[in-house]
Amino acid sequence: MTPLRGLCDPRGDLMATATRLVRTLAAFVALGWALPTIGSAETVVVQVKTGMRPEVEFEKIRTQVKAVPSGRVLEWRDHPASAGGSWSRGVRVAEIDGLAPGNYAVLVSALAPGGRTIVAKQVRAELTRRVQVITVVLRNPNPPRSPCKTLFSADKRQCGLALKAWLDATRGERARWSACEETHGQCIAGAKRKMAQCNRKNAGTR
Repeated sequence: MTPLRGLCDPRGDLMATATRLVRTLAAFVALGWALPTIGSAETVVVQVKTGMRPEVEFEKIRTQVKAVPSGRVLEWRDHPASAGGSWSRGVRVAEIDGLAPGNYAVLVSALAPGGRTIVAKQVRAELTRRVQVITVVLRNPNPPRSPCKTLFSADKRQCGLALKAWLDATRGERARWSACEETHGQCIAGAKRKMAQCNRKNAGTR
């Protein structure tokens, strides 16, 4: 009678079921299959801060996520400069999800019309959270010269030439030097006011 009791024992059924589950999981692993893990997909959010003028100094921002150490590009996004936002405070330029936890290289580039790279910065990102936010600061290494500053430089040069002429005219008379320098200071102040007016005019036409 003992064998019959063993067949009807519920503990024996549980053990048999557990054994079958273990064997099934082992078969999955042997075949290289992996069960989905909750929370395994990560998201990287990239925002850019820059003093560069959108649509003047750059046309778009390109973000590339690369594998480490191979450097293979896994994902990339383009964000147009015309999309708006306060670039000095930070603009979200990319949100890339579905990444496995681990280390990545994130390359952020400011591109001119035609795709020429103005400036680029690469940072390392270790994705250990569901959402990883990365802030990248971009600065133009060769900023275009403002037309207002160009005018000011020309005016300042004229002030300097005038000062030289005034000092030559004094023929070394100490008492007149201070008057020449005061006049030069007024000349420079006038050139600065002219540049400020130019800047205000340009700001009003943007």
